[in-house]
Amino acid sequence: MIKKLLKENILKYKDFEEKENYTQKRYDYDLNRNELLKSCNYLFNEISKKIVDLNNANSIDINLNINKGNFVKKFLKKIIRKLIWWMLQPIVIQQKWYNELNLHTLGMLLDNQKNIYNLIETLSNQNKNVNDLYIDYRNEVKLYQNSVRDRIENLEESLILMKEKIKNTPQNNVLHNISLIEKKIDDYIESNSLDDIVDYTNFQNKFRGSYEEIKQRLNRYKEYFSKGDLVLDIGCGRGEMLDVLSDIGVKTIGIDKNEITIKQCRDNGFRVYNEDMFIYLKKFDNYLLDGITCIQVIEHISTKKLVDLIRLCKDKLNKDGILILETPNPRVLSTFSINFYVDPTHIRPVHPEFLKYILEENGFEIVKEDYPEYSWVKDGTIPKIEEGIIRNNEEMNQRIDYLNNMLYGSTDYAIISKKI
Repeated sequence: MIKKLLKENILKYKDFEEKENYTQKRYDYDLNRNELLKSCNYLFNEISKKIVDLNNANSIDINLNINKGNFVKKFLKKIIRKLIWWMLQPIVIQQKWYNELNLHTLGMLLDNQKNIYNLIETLSNQNKNVNDLYIDYRNEVKLYQNSVRDRIENLEESLILMKEKIKNTPQNNVLHNISLIEKKIDDYIESNSLDDIVDYTNFQNKFRGSYEEIKQRLNRYKEYFSKGDLVLDIGCGRGEMLDVLSDIGVKTIGIDKNEITIKQCRDNGFRVYNEDMFIYLKKFDNYLLDGITCIQVIEHISTKKLVDLIRLCKDKLNKDGILILETPNPRVLSTFSINFYVDPTHIRPVHPEFLKYILEENGFEIVKEDYPEYSWVKDGTIPKIEEGIIRNNEEMNQRIDYLNNMLYGSTDYAIISKKI
């Protein structure tokens, strides 16, 4: 598919190159430009000539030659001249005004013609610069085309080699190798428990929060259970969830793998066992439990084990039994910079959409998708733009909300589901 798209784009560039005869167009443009400048220059000269002619004709001479002839003739000519001037004076004045107006108009035309000529010259120079840039652009496009063609050829060769390798690799061997890799990962995780490296109890106290703080956070889950319910808490840790549920009369059982926290829970009067969750769940009769809580556990196990866990929980819960899964939220980038990689036993985050899908595929109905307020990043949020600052104020604030949710939203989430 990628190769096909690349080839189509190359063909588009090729068609463009073949259809454009740029050299001919550039020649035609230069020819038209020269003709236009020549025409403007001719018009400029003609107007200049007309102005000279009109300027020469501007003064009207009505004087009669009265110096020739005898006294009587001179006297008569003088009288005639005065009579004629008396009759023609308004016409002469009007004609002179008209000539001056024409002279002024032609002067304006001449100035405009000069401006047009200068403008054409400026536009011509600018267009020449644009054409030069266009030529540079086309040269760069050609270089890019050649580079893309070379890459496509290399890609085709790589695809051919890859197909040959896949063809010569039996599918069963690939699946077997994947299974071996998954097993090695699980074995490595089991053999490199954080308990063997550091004091996990102190680790939790420092990075997760105090007992009272965690208990306060977990109080929001007690609304899903009633007095007398039997609830299993997987990965009970110090027993905060057991404490919350016991306060409302729920019968609780906890399992964990940390001996220190197990002892702490037992000292507080809770029934807790050092058991593997899969082995312990299989000991229960089906439909026995009213609820199962699993707080900050599923990020420690593989995807296959997560699916197996959900299926086991479905078998052990009675109808309408509640399953609560809480885990870090990969939708928020701060999850990774603040919390997730602090604990080296975390394998991978679980996306809420995938978790909901697995639950629904295995007989659960989603009751609530919970993003607790306590896990929102309080500092560093991007402030909204005040109204009236920019034209698209509302649209920009929507994008700011999206960025704030992605960068500083709830770093934890929980899916509360019910067996159907």
